[in-house]
Amino acid sequence: MISTQIRRQIEDLEIVLRSSDPAFSATGLKKDSLIRSSRIAIVDEAIFEGKIGSNPQELFAAVRTKLAGWIAPG
Repeated sequence: MISTQIRRQIEDLEIVLRSSDPAFSATGLKKDSLIRSSRIAIVDEAIFEGKIGSNPQELFAAVRTKLAGWIAPG
């Protein structure tokens, strides 16, 4: 899940993506956003009507790292 409610960030779990970040322009997002790693879901590609951007590899790796730390802390 992606939200613009960045003030609600759970620091050890979620990632803030700011418009000043190098990866931001590739995402297609319009405002600073929060990637809510705890709210990830599998969605069938067929329900989407289009694409606004992409998830750069370094951002995907950061989400995986946050999730791994949450699942197996320490």
